[in-house]
Formats: sequence, C-alpha cells, structure tokens
Amino acid sequence: MFFRKKKKTELPFRAYSGSEPFVFVSYAHADSSVVYPILKELHGYGVHMWYDEGIDVGTEWSQKIADNILICSKFLLFVSPASMKSHHVRQEINFANTKNKPIMPVHIKPTQLNAGLEMTLSVFQAIFYYAYKINKTGFYRELCDVLLGSLADADADATAFLDADATVFFGKTLLRLDEHGDNTLPPVIHLPEHGTFSIGRFDRSVGTKQSDFEFSREKTNISRRHALFEHTHRGYTVTDLGSKTGTWVNGQRISPNRPILLMSGYRVSFGSAGAVYVFEG
Repeated sequence: MFFRKKKKTELPFRAYSGSEPFVFVSYAHADSSVVYPILKELHGYGVHMWYDEGIDVGTEWSQKIADNILICSKFLLFVSPASMKSHHVRQEINFANTKNKPIMPVHIKPTQLNAGLEMTLSVFQAIFYYAYKINKTGFYRELCDVLLGSLADADADATAFLDADATVFFGKTLLRLDEHGDNTLPPVIHLPEHGTFSIGRFDRSVGTKQSDFEFSREKTNISRRHALFEHTHRGYTVTDLGSKTGTWVNGQRISPNRPILLMSGYRVSFGSAGAVYVFEG
C-alpha cells in the first residue's frame, strides 16, 4: 500500500526582523492552510509580522518567541479548536497577557473556549473570520484598520522624543479608502510625519523600486511614480509627478509639479483606478 506524502503549506513570507513596530502572530500549525493566506494578504497591506514559520519549538526557539512577544506592538491570535488545545499557543497567550500586550483574537473556526481563556480574551475586541463568508474584503479592511492603527501609534510613541530632524516615521496622518474606492485596495495608507512620501505602481522591470508605496502591478493606469506627499510648515501637500492619468483632489485634476495643500476630509484619487482616498490629518 502506498501513502501520499502530505504537502507542506508554503510559507507566505519571511518573518519580520526589522526595527519598526510589528505584530506577533500566534497560531496552531494545524491551521496553516487557513492562517498563511490571511498573513499573506495582511503582508500585502504593509503589516509587519513575526511568526514562527512552522519551525518546531525547542528550548532556544521558546526564548526567541518570548523575545518577540516582549517587543511586539500587537498580539494577533488565530482562534480555533486546534490553537486553543495547543500548549504552545496557550503559553504565548498567557505570556502576552502578563506583559500587557494588546491581543487581537481572530476566530477562524467556531471554537468553545474554556473558562480561563474566555476570561482572558473577553476583554479584547474579536473578529470572526468565518462569519465573512462572502465579504472577505470587509474582514481585511476591519483587521488592517486595527493592526495598522496600532503600529502607527506604537511608532509615534517610540519616536515621541525625537527632534524635528529625526528620521521618517509613520504617525496618525493617513489616507483612508472612501466608500467610492475600489474595495480591493489597501484600506489605509499611512503618511510620514517628516519628509516626503511617493505613491506609484509596482513595476520592477526598471530594476529598482520607484515609489515608497506601490499599488499592485494590475493598476496600469497608475504611473510608477504617480504622486508625492510632503509634510511642510503649512501642513501636508500633494503633488502630481506628471502621471499619465492624473492626480485628483476633490474631483479636480491638479496640475503636474504644483503642490496642493490638503485639508482634513479632502478626497484624493490617483488616475481612474478606483484609488479614492480621504485625507485624515
């Protein structure tokens, strides 16, 4: 009798190892086929995440996990019958809770919690992934809003004592996708408090990254370098960089290379790609 070897779920990306705020991901390996696609989607939205990449837990690896929980800005917990039975997941939850880490429970399957876990998790807002049977976009918009907001707050706190000449960091100023925007696009784009920030389309055929934020390669009516945001003494400005389909503010196409001062509530769109965002300064 022949047995077919079970195919290992492909890792979505390497765990984050940079210096910016990040999310710690807690999950059961048995749920990888559900969790990894979610992580891949969040990664595409710009969420920095550290997860154990499916590596078996040993003594040294347990230390690595503890170290990353200590410095994470948010604890993303995937709740399922398998994860709630996992000794390692329960250890991670307890450790995160004792260190006062904000926990974001995402229920990927209907799960009966024991009294202890229910008491621990009941104080945190939860999202029920399995309830979004059709509207997966709504799920990602809600989750990204929470996670990216937490990371931005953590980054602002971490740099609160830097002077005006400090390096760029991401604060609370953002572009939020409005009700007329393409709901497959990132729900928020965070803008730096200092310096400039360019927006464009992903295209590495030229050899190097062209913009700080890149829409997907399918958005061909957005140029590689489409628009530039800058934080000046007057506030934030947006400048069209000579794009083919234009940058629009409150329904009016702006002239190339001429900065336009933005006010809270202004609607900014890039070309005709459905990229309609509300400026929230």
